[in-house]
Amino acid sequence: MMQLVATSQQRIPANHKPLRPGERYKLLHKIAKTGTTKIHLAFDVDQGHDVILKVVSRENPDVIRALVNEARMLEKRISMSFPEFYEYGELSSSDFNFIAMEAIPGRNLSDLIKMNTAGVPWWKAVGYVREVGQALKDLHEGGYVHQDIKPANIILPDNGGSLGSIRLIDLGLACGIDAVAPKIFLGTPEYASPEQVKEKKTSVRSDIYSLGIVLFELLTGKNPMLDKNWARSLTNQLIKPFPELPREALVGKLNDVVFARLRNIIAGMTAKDPADRPQNIDIVLEALGELGPPPFPDSALKYIRLLPI
Repeated sequence: MMQLVATSQQRIPANHKPLRPGERYKLLHKIAKTGTTKIHLAFDVDQGHDVILKVVSRENPDVIRALVNEARMLEKRISMSFPEFYEYGELSSSDFNFIAMEAIPGRNLSDLIKMNTAGVPWWKAVGYVREVGQALKDLHEGGYVHQDIKPANIILPDNGGSLGSIRLIDLGLACGIDAVAPKIFLGTPEYASPEQVKEKKTSVRSDIYSLGIVLFELLTGKNPMLDKNWARSLTNQLIKPFPELPREALVGKLNDVVFARLRNIIAGMTAKDPADRPQNIDIVLEALGELGPPPFPDSALKYIRLLPI
């Protein structure tokens, strides 16, 4: 469950302006509703194209701060994998603020997993995660941690793309690498790192932990940290050992060397102690890159090195 909570005050973006409903954006249909947040597909009458409107109530100052935080993050456009930012504004005749951003036709990885309950072919899963890792590299080098990496926030666009076009969304929880520890849980329980659950300071290794869960789920169709009770999902992150990658669950042929490498990568990414994880996303990208470009014959796999994380 997405929680839009910010931990520090943010200034309103420079292009903030009031907006009367229907003045510029024509609502087409509601895409999602989470707590006090509504996501709409709308048509920008001025520019002549569809946009995503993220609308939140001004009743909750924390949620408004998170919306402003996301607007400022999108405005920076640290990575081209993020949606293009159009404007931040307020509906002058109601108690709602909004962000207008690029509409990305496609589906998220959560939908993809639901369509492939036994997992996607392993080389596709690795390819998707490498692309997300590249977006995280941009974000981390820009001085920020995402704090909510999960399949629902990873978009696979319709524009021809499987590999090569993944987009990363929902920057409302993003914080500076040097930010102080929050006083409240931020994140999604079944993907949150143990340090997030403990409400401690996060780091780039927190995103790596979440991405490791995403990789496991893409490969197997299951998130081992998920429980119907969200509180148990939080507890799982603290005390439940992350399972080893099961060979029999993987879709697609691979040899023992590649499987062992993949298993070790996930084990390193999902270590409970941040000190035991790869120290930066470059290490993860290099390790995944060692698996080689898909597709490749079995005769080539035996030459792939098994490197420590």
